[in-house]
Amino acid sequence: MTASDHGPYIIPEDISFTPNNKNDISKQIVEYADWSIKNFLKLAWREKWFDNTIFVFIADHGGVLNSLYDMPLSYHHTPFIIHAPKIFTDNKVINRLGGQIDVFPTLMGIMNITYVNNTMGIDLLKEKRQYIYFCADEKIGCLSNEYYLVIRETGLESLYKYKQSDRNNYIDSLPEVTADMKKYVYSMMQTAQYLIKNNLVGKQD
Repeated sequence: MTASDHGPYIIPEDISFTPNNKNDISKQIVEYADWSIKNFLKLAWREKWFDNTIFVFIADHGGVLNSLYDMPLSYHHTPFIIHAPKIFTDNKVINRLGGQIDVFPTLMGIMNITYVNNTMGIDLLKEKRQYIYFCADEKIGCLSNEYYLVIRETGLESLYKYKQSDRNNYIDSLPEVTADMKKYVYSMMQTAQYLIKNNLVGKQD
């Protein structure tokens, strides 16, 4: 596990890493995380098990960067990088909706292993999402390829056309879109609560 945006920032002194940024420790620590991953892969490459290993890199959250909305999309936008040179011989960027719940089924699909999927995730290499939802304290967000729905604990709801960086609220003018996205969000959350409450998570049959 690496961390690049949580203090305290500590860079070991007994390594060969030298940051390009000489003054800002918050930027140095990002450089250090990148260097650490590169160094780890170089060391792993020497091992016999390297060709049979799938390396997965994913963040728990992103950073708040010039957000247009009170629930910043950048905070919920993270990389999901799969490095397996013997399986994927060509580099590929997939621009689809996805979430951390999709990591497990996607990896199981790559390994072609039979499994019970009670994560509510999908195999991102074989399926496409209509929506993905995420939470942040007192807010719930739902994303489609065109719209961004924000549901707040206060009762205020907003529907944005985020790809146009549009701050206008379309909640009243697009009631069917709003209703469908809300139905997805609440059905996913209620299903998750049901699985946990009834001890069905992790069951094999």
